[in-house]
Amino acid sequence: MSTHFRGGVGTGLISNSVEIYVRSAGFRGPGDAPLAIPFPGGPHSRRPQPGHFTVVVPVLGDEWIVAAEDKSGPWHAYARAITDAWVRDPRHVGVFPVWEAASGGRPSALETLFPQQRIGSPRTPTGVTPEPRGQALCRELAQGMAQLVAADPGGRLQVFVSHTRQARTPDDPFGPGALADLVMSVIGRTRLHAFLDAVSLQPGEDFARRLYENAGRGAFLAVVTDLYSTRHWCLEELWTAKREGIPIVMLDALTHTEERASSLTGNVRRVRVRPTEDGWSEQDVFRGVNLLVDDYLSYALWQHQSTSLRRYVDESTTRMSFHPPEAETLTAELKRHVQTAAAPSPHGRFSVLHAGAPVRPTEAARLRDVASLSGLTFESMTPQQFVALGGDRMRENGGTYMSDALPTDALKGMRIGISVATSADLDRLGLAETQFRTVLGELAQLVVTAGGKLAYGGNLRPDGYTIFLIEQMRTYAPSSRPLLNCLAWSEHRKLALSELEQHREQFGRYGEIVCLSVDGEPVDPAVGRGEAPEPEPDPEVRHRALTGMRRYLMGRVDAHLLLGGKRGGFRGALPGLVEEALLALEAGLPVYLAAGYGGVTAEIARTLGIDGVPEVPGPSDATPPDPRFLDGLRRLRAVADASTWTGLRNGLTDEENRQLAGSHYPQEIAALASRGLGRLRRST
Repeated sequence: MSTHFRGGVGTGLISNSVEIYVRSAGFRGPGDAPLAIPFPGGPHSRRPQPGHFTVVVPVLGDEWIVAAEDKSGPWHAYARAITDAWVRDPRHVGVFPVWEAASGGRPSALETLFPQQRIGSPRTPTGVTPEPRGQALCRELAQGMAQLVAADPGGRLQVFVSHTRQARTPDDPFGPGALADLVMSVIGRTRLHAFLDAVSLQPGEDFARRLYENAGRGAFLAVVTDLYSTRHWCLEELWTAKREGIPIVMLDALTHTEERASSLTGNVRRVRVRPTEDGWSEQDVFRGVNLLVDDYLSYALWQHQSTSLRRYVDESTTRMSFHPPEAETLTAELKRHVQTAAAPSPHGRFSVLHAGAPVRPTEAARLRDVASLSGLTFESMTPQQFVALGGDRMRENGGTYMSDALPTDALKGMRIGISVATSADLDRLGLAETQFRTVLGELAQLVVTAGGKLAYGGNLRPDGYTIFLIEQMRTYAPSSRPLLNCLAWSEHRKLALSELEQHREQFGRYGEIVCLSVDGEPVDPAVGRGEAPEPEPDPEVRHRALTGMRRYLMGRVDAHLLLGGKRGGFRGALPGLVEEALLALEAGLPVYLAAGYGGVTAEIARTLGIDGVPEVPGPSDATPPDPRFLDGLRRLRAVADASTWTGLRNGLTDEENRQLAGSHYPQEIAALASRGLGRLRRST
């Protein structure tokens, strides 16, 4: 469930506007309750700060039930704090329990503390295969969160079902009528409300008015069979949903062919519905319905976010939209703009700020052509791009980090180094290693959008950070090799020459691989060896090779960011991030310490006197502490104690560095780093 809701970089399930925590490890050790949850309006430490909304999913299993029976114990107090927060502020706190206990019996203290309706128990008719439980859990949680954010926790999300009105016939289990019946049956097994004209419109009602009213509210599910694009009312319903900007998913159930598809059916999320031996695939319909609920959660969050974004835009020339613009919707927006604008735009600009993924370059060019017919210059932006475009596009009334963001080409010619490794503190902080990737992706997007480049000294494992970064380059970056990956001697000697060549081809126009000698000088990896891997057996040579790689890296970057890191079990002379911090500071480089994920970066920040670092009692990954780790911290402390020490010199104020040191929000970390980089660039 946590993986489902974490989504992806920048444009995941909910565009990273929701942070996910999984808390089960005792904060102070075995037997203790997890780290306290920061609720809106309640007491909390500075980090993490509470969000606008807090949703808790208590997993009611046997172990917690037993532990909560001790009413003076930490786990009972933890449950009580959740319930108290919900009672105090049900408008901003949601609680959605999941039952995982092995058996029932008399009500327990834990069940009494959580009286809310449980999720993940959908209705299943007799003789029908039940929906997978994990799937139902994700849908019901998404629906509950969306209704909370939309200020309608007591109501049900309405799904408008748009379909061709063809009756089901007994000898045609694959007809449109049979599929519409299946869609209604599936929705009937959920907590959703379906609007289908054949059953929802009452005798004597105004047919057209009721269709238009309902097609533009809630969420829209189009059952696209062969004749869908030929039906007037289907297209009217679809256009209404697009015009109103609500979530849309299409169930693609074409059996033969479409004579002519409508342009309105493009640029919409689709789920293929396949025929089975007995009719249409019920599982495919469930996938479509569940995707629509996920999109509705994104929509509800966007509606909430866009309220805050309005402070930074000129609404006379900028429109907010959940969907990316397309020709039909942009034409309608331009027509309305021309008709309602009190005065012409002073710069001839018209913008759409939208959720989701950026518009592709080819599509953007066509949209600019459409806008030019109205004499306007058009651009579409995601919130991430909006930040990167800079202060000249924003009102000067917010004073937030957005006004110091990176304008286009602000980092041209600069290369930003990155050091990242997993942290043993994640469990007790309720965080996950996958969030590191989100931080890297957000930073990569902002840096390369502003004309900068990245450098990383990592291996080439398929699941590693290097491969992840190159995929981000393919998504956001120009084809000018914006990623430099430095391979230490001990790393490239592990690879066959053909494998190394495959990686170079994979990097293509988006990245460069530099193989280094033991002392950190570029070498031809084929010299002195054959095709087969030749791993370096000497640990001292491996240590030298890692140090050499780090020296090479620091000589080719203009600033460096650190994240996570292991206190023990490292392969070099020092923990990698400690050594890179030392080398960066010795070289006079600006350093950014994203210490909110704990690990070595947190130790570095504390050693250098940076406040705001999250406290984790008794780190478990260096007990007893590795002498090399302690030696590295001693050397860092000597740097901070020297009379020449002037701080991190990263363009951030002391308060901003405290904020960065305590943050685990990917967008905030990337935005703070971009703020500092932008200031440094402007000062040169």
